[in-house]
Amino acid sequence: MLRARGPTLIDELRLESRLLQSIAGVQHGFGTRAQAIPSETQVQVTRTQWKQVHGTQVAELKDFDQNCGEVDGLWTRKAGIPSAVITADCVPILLTRRDGQAVAALHAGWRGTFAEISKSLFQEQIIPSGQRPWEWIAAIGPCARECCYEVSPELATDFEKKFGKSVIHKKRHLDLVRANLLQLQQLGLEEVDTQTAHCTICSRDEAGQFAFHSYRREAGVGRQYSWIQR
Repeated sequence: MLRARGPTLIDELRLESRLLQSIAGVQHGFGTRAQAIPSETQVQVTRTQWKQVHGTQVAELKDFDQNCGEVDGLWTRKAGIPSAVITADCVPILLTRRDGQAVAALHAGWRGTFAEISKSLFQEQIIPSGQRPWEWIAAIGPCARECCYEVSPELATDFEKKFGKSVIHKKRHLDLVRANLLQLQQLGLEEVDTQTAHCTICSRDEAGQFAFHSYRREAGVGRQYSWIQR
């Protein structure tokens, strides 16, 4: 198991949220260095085509083999089609309706976080479809945490002005988990699991090996998938 932050690991390969596990009919997982994408969903996840560009565009998945273009979020009301994102320090956010009738996955780097991709999902997709934010729950996955994620003074100042002092530690260490949590809470989500938000830069497994791929630590060598489906 991973150290700290109370994870639930399945076979030491797939990290899962206890909160999302409580929703009947929904499957999900946060990839690790040991298994970047669960084998049982690899074919389905890799059939969808999309390019992450650190923006706020979100596409609704309606079919397999769908080409979604340049988006940083996917959501669907269709059963059996995974919504997924790829990360290596950016924040993966998995969401589901409480009744399990729709799911979503978001990729939130510092740009997507600052531009409020969660707000884009709900204001441009979820609410127009007749749903409400408080009908949803979310889990935040492994990403660069405030213990390791040092940014420029200018970026730290911008985040503090927009989200408050609680998102900055040691003057220049950015807490992306906190910034995204605040966004989701402001939208009206009453339950957001952060126990799965381990630091991709420094977290290690029981063998002492790094538990996740990290862009900062590895210069972009590997990635892990986070996925959710009905």
